[in-house]
Amino acid sequence: LSDGGTRMYTVHNVRRAPKSYGRAAVLTQWSLSDDVAIPQGAESRASPKLQLRPEKVVTISQDPVTALALSDDGKYGAVGNGEGQILVFRTSNLAVVARLKDAHGLPVTDLAFRPSSNGSDMLLVSV
Repeated sequence: LSDGGTRMYTVHNVRRAPKSYGRAAVLTQWSLSDDVAIPQGAESRASPKLQLRPEKVVTISQDPVTALALSDDGKYGAVGNGEGQILVFRTSNLAVVARLKDAHGLPVTDLAFRPSSNGSDMLLVSV
């Protein structure tokens, strides 16, 4: 989750995709809302339901994604794939802003963002 818990990100590794996708991994940005209308007088019986709505869907990698992480400020995300690549994307538009093609010789198994001590830079750790 990012942006104060209003957005969620998921990755779907497409097994049987159209030829235009290849062996794609699809990144989806979801809008989260609990703005469910509860009938007057039913407040004590009703439980709000979380509403999910896909906002953006992009092909993020041509190889299966094995790890996903979001920065603490919610401005950036990163995915690692089965070929050892890491892609950093901007959450505002899901555009890839950095691509590390030979980050690992094996599949990436975990990613984590860590803010720096000066607050203006960020460190991305991968395993």
